[in-house]
Amino acid sequence: MPVAKGLITTSRLVKDIFYVGYADHGYNNKEEYMPLLINFYFDQGRSVLKESEMHGKHGKNLDAFIAKKNVTRTVNIVGEHSPEGSETKNSSLADERAKAIEKYYKERMKHYNYATKADSISFVTKGIVMDWTPLKGMLDSTTYLTAEEKAQVLNIVNGAGSFTSKEGEIEKLPFYKKNILAHIYPKLRTARTEILVVKPKKTDAEITLLAKGISDGTIKPDTLNEQELAYAGTLTPILKEKEGIYIALTKKNDSWVSHNNLGAVYLEMAKKEIDQNQKMKLVDMALGQFDIANKKKENSAIVVTNIASGLAMKNMKPEAMVQLDKASTLEGNDDVKKGMNSVRGALEIKAGKYNEAVQSLSKAKETPEVLYDLALANLLKKDFSAAKSGFAQVTSLAPNDAWGFYLSAVTAARMKDEGTINTNLKKAVALDKSLTAKAMSDLEFEQYWNSAGFKDAIK
Repeated sequence: MPVAKGLITTSRLVKDIFYVGYADHGYNNKEEYMPLLINFYFDQGRSVLKESEMHGKHGKNLDAFIAKKNVTRTVNIVGEHSPEGSETKNSSLADERAKAIEKYYKERMKHYNYATKADSISFVTKGIVMDWTPLKGMLDSTTYLTAEEKAQVLNIVNGAGSFTSKEGEIEKLPFYKKNILAHIYPKLRTARTEILVVKPKKTDAEITLLAKGISDGTIKPDTLNEQELAYAGTLTPILKEKEGIYIALTKKNDSWVSHNNLGAVYLEMAKKEIDQNQKMKLVDMALGQFDIANKKKENSAIVVTNIASGLAMKNMKPEAMVQLDKASTLEGNDDVKKGMNSVRGALEIKAGKYNEAVQSLSKAKETPEVLYDLALANLLKKDFSAAKSGFAQVTSLAPNDAWGFYLSAVTAARMKDEGTINTNLKKAVALDKSLTAKAMSDLEFEQYWNSAGFKDAIK
């Protein structure tokens, strides 16, 4: 006795989503700057750079730097003056000192044939006038004054009165000439020169080549530091090369990052593997690495989410959901959170929890696979309008995916829109001829099987 015409299997058309998360390598491949500080000192009341400064330690340091033709972006020069009355009469003195160093710097660049690059360097000069901050800083480090004497100076500086009246009070202190004027003020008659040098780095091509040598044993592991080697893993799309790099990294530092990223490579290999036995072998290898990573850094959201993906790939759905629940309570970046929601959403569709799936997938990254599953969840929960717009977005982003068009046709069938059924089925069959047989037996289209338009669409 016939019980039913058959089964509608639309709910089984969910696309598996397995998130793979790589931990941050910690390497900055952008341009970085290193500050080089050189101070030049001036005589009291003067802004002319002394011969002793030019030919002394500071001048030699600047010459050595310029001679190397280091790539430089900015030179900040701050001129200062000591607070005694004879200097404050010339309010432009600090600025003149800064300008003097800028002029000297450019002359030395010309001497070392570096002048052609001068236009690419930004010189920023300024003078600090009538400001007690430099003196306060000097008081913190000087050994020429006792704690009590420092307190006396600070009481004057922090008290009421003009700059000139305060410096007059300081001059009256019994230890002024012997200690302040003789030892502290000379260090304030300066032009502080900060040179921002571009930090030398290996090019991506160099890092890639060296990493390949490290992974195959032809180059010593210490040729690259840990961050460079971890970064090298991101520079190649070839999974076998990634595997070699991360294996080398596990040997180099045995960190949670290296083990997580090696496991991520195995998980990606498993996603692409056709042979089921080999696929499961790769998943087990991935889970082994994630287990090591999790022991080294317990409760890492990215590791736990990767574990959930591995378990989902082994079709261990309840166990995968346990890990996803755990991951959701952990601190993770936006990419990890979206990743865990994509895996969760696919599992919720399989469990028949369509409302929950819509919520999860709506918070995932909008990849074609996620949008497909989201549209399917809406279809299964009978929100046909959302499903229709969702599959339209899928077919726009993935025009070669026959299933997007097929489920657009299914959605149209549920909405009794025969024209849209035929349009989408025609596109689906053109991309995948096997869908002709499926459509002819799919109960979603039962009432259209004998329609001339339907037959024409799937021929």
